[in-house]
Parts: sequence; C-alpha cells; structure tokens
Amino acid sequence: MSRSSRANGWWCSPRAASSASRPGARAHLNALDPALAACAHYFGVAQADIETIAIEYQEFKDARHEASVASAETRTRARAADLAGAAVKAA
Repeated sequence: MSRSSRANGWWCSPRAASSASRPGARAHLNALDPALAACAHYFGVAQADIETIAIEYQEFKDARHEASVASAETRTRARAADLAGAAVKAA
C-alpha cells in the first residue's frame, strides 16, 4: 500500500489478506490489483500513488466481514476527502 499527498487515483477492490498492511495466504490469487497497477500509466496515475482499500472476510459473512466493510467505507470516504482537498488546494 502506498500513500501520497498528491495521489491521482484510487480503486476499491476485494483481496485475500489478513490485515490492511500485509498480504494473506491467498494474496497471490489477487489478479485485480496488479492488473490495475500495470495499466495505471494509461490513466495518468503513478503506480506509487495507488492505494488499495480492501473488503475482507466475505466468505465468513460474520462480524469480521461487517467490520471490514465499515472500515473500507470509512477509509474510502477519508481518501475521497483527501483527494478533493488536494484538488481544491491545487485550483
């Protein structure tokens, strides 16, 4: 995960991981994040500016999944506010 004060883009995607900061046992099965990073330059986004916000534990449908959804929603809103603030400052 990479954060940048001038990040140009972001995506939300599910991934197999045990925490937000380290990959889990099935992280190698995640094809979406590497594919987006590989073509990010076509969107005008530097690979270093990509931040993954994940929703995890879908397979369990329990409190862990609900907490992961809530966390992802909170992080997505915060990221959108950061990006909007950066755009306002740049204008």
